[in-house]
Amino acid sequence: MRMLALSAMLALCIQLAADARDQPFTGKFTNGFDRYPNVSLTLLQQGTRVRGMISIVGDSAASRVVTADIDGRIVHGVLSFAWQDSFENAGRATFRPDAKSWLLGSRITRPANDGRYFEGSFKLTRVSTHVTEADLPRP
Repeated sequence: MRMLALSAMLALCIQLAADARDQPFTGKFTNGFDRYPNVSLTLLQQGTRVRGMISIVGDSAASRVVTADIDGRIVHGVLSFAWQDSFENAGRATFRPDAKSWLLGSRITRPANDGRYFEGSFKLTRVSTHVTEADLPRP
């Protein structure tokens, strides 16, 4: 019985490693919960398409929380997507792996209501490789 359980755990670890290699953009990413603005991404990769959401907390009082859905494409190892946040600001962003982290670059193309939190460059780390359809925003 112990061997069966150990074999099942080993098979799961091998599958998770294969998923991370085959779908490198799938996961949950953050720049750290003690940094402001705090940036979090939840992404699910399916081929070259990546869906998910981005959330930014502007300050420690959480007085400004900005969210946007992501539906983008990977080209040459870089995820590109347009976004429109919950305050009607809009822009374009890229997300790509770096040596030890992931780089998110975002610029505003249509300012509507103080979208400054989405503009800039952010260095993120992956905190989880497990994302399912249930973790994504509903269309």
